Amino acid sequence: MKSSNLLKFLQIRLKNQLGLSKLNTTSASIKFHSRITLIGYIIVFALLVIYFAYLPFQMLSEGNLQDINTYVIGIIFWILAIWTCLSGILNLIYSEDHDYIFTLPIEKWQAKLSVIIYQYILYSFLTLILLSVVQISLILINPIPFYNIIYIFLMALCTPALAIVLTVIVVFIVKEILNYLSIKSNLVVSLLSFVLLIAPLIFSYSKTGVRNPKLGVIEVSLLPFPIFGELDIIQHFTIFGMIAFVFLGSYIFLLLVNNKYDKILAKFSRQSDSANSHFKLYITPSFVALMKRELKLYSSSFSYLSNTILMPILLILIGAASLLFGEKLIPEYTFSIFNNDFNISSEKVYYIIFTACLVLTTTTTCAFSIEGSKIWIIKSLPLTIFEVSFIKFFLNLLIFIPGIIIAILSCLFMGLVPLQVIQAIALLVCNLIFTSVLGLLLNFRLPNYQWSNEMEVVKQGLSTIIAAITSMLQVAVTSLIVIFLDFNYLFILIGFEMMLTVYFIITFQRERYFR
Repeated sequence: MKSSNLLKFLQIRLKNQLGLSKLNTTSASIKFHSRITLIGYIIVFALLVIYFAYLPFQMLSEGNLQDINTYVIGIIFWILAIWTCLSGILNLIYSEDHDYIFTLPIEKWQAKLSVIIYQYILYSFLTLILLSVVQISLILINPIPFYNIIYIFLMALCTPALAIVLTVIVVFIVKEILNYLSIKSNLVVSLLSFVLLIAPLIFSYSKTGVRNPKLGVIEVSLLPFPIFGELDIIQHFTIFGMIAFVFLGSYIFLLLVNNKYDKILAKFSRQSDSANSHFKLYITPSFVALMKRELKLYSSSFSYLSNTILMPILLILIGAASLLFGEKLIPEYTFSIFNNDFNISSEKVYYIIFTACLVLTTTTTCAFSIEGSKIWIIKSLPLTIFEVSFIKFFLNLLIFIPGIIIAILSCLFMGLVPLQVIQAIALLVCNLIFTSVLGLLLNFRLPNYQWSNEMEVVKQGLSTIIAAITSMLQVAVTSLIVIFLDFNYLFILIGFEMMLTVYFIITFQRERYFR
């Protein structure tokens, strides 16, 4: 009976996360936001299904069809692991409805593990669907033995479990080490956890390069050999051993979480040390005070920090790689369209990646919404909206400054003519300013202060979704210009973005946002 109650609770949780529970509300704005959120999930899921359905045909043309399941299981694992890390493992232990869960008619261990169980079921469902799509496409090309399909679906149950458990262990180890060193910065925890988690992937790509991105994933997949044809006895035992190890490890992990739940919660909960703080009253310039406050707000939210710091860090890493390795990491590539050959040099690929890193993440789309119900504090202060807005805008520039400096240096050493260098650098700067201003305007127009979980703002916010779509269009247009027209015509996009930025600023003034 209590197990059925747990299932009912998990169903309700899924409806809330997808926004289905809000579709019947009388509030038009909440209903509209729920519909957009649901549409966004459907579009992303449809794109994933299409990509995985096409994968067997793509890998057949590349001549490595035998590695299809190895690659698919590998890419799903890394997607789930990175997603779990960026979402924050605290959300697996403690949720906003934590107190409510423990009042439900379910077993105490079910209440403690309900969020982990929910996440595992959701991950497993998505993994099974994607693997099923791949197997259906594979049947049309080269059917594999039935027992291999059984192994694949058993791995589909193991992959989400391993992604969750491994991510939690990595973050826990990092947090324990930093606590021992008396370092309590969420920024440091987030960065070190993410880097340590993807270290095997980085090491793999350092050996295989990125010309064929699939090879890097295949090298560190859960499967040490392809599940494609007939398997020998050692391979059978290896698969059974891996499956048994994952399930046994997951069982031990759940036992530890259940038995040490209170201690784990105490370690990862947001604790305030205000009781031991000594307060001093002194006067500082409003800019300095607001900047300190904004940095504190940014670093105190693991979800906000982890989901917006990835691209600035990636920009630094890719920029440094372009200066140190150049063509060794990303070689020149040529492709043909309608009997016309087009050359994609390493410089073009690097520049497209720089653009993607700059525009695919911006803090300004949720800069005001992340304040939540505390937004009234800002409104009551003797400050103009312009001052507060500029600080939030400046924060987004600040976190990208190291990366954009390295990207600019890379442009200087790309061997372009002076006019091309000027255009390349100018577009990078314009992209950052344009995306930041657009995000701020969208957050003004589509704020969400009534959220129960930070992820509703950071990932599911309507302003974030619209900005992400716009950013993908920016990357697409930049790629088309760079690949087909070279660096000589970037001024077209520069002029367009500058005009839109001016229009956005005029809109701020016209609609009295800055007063």
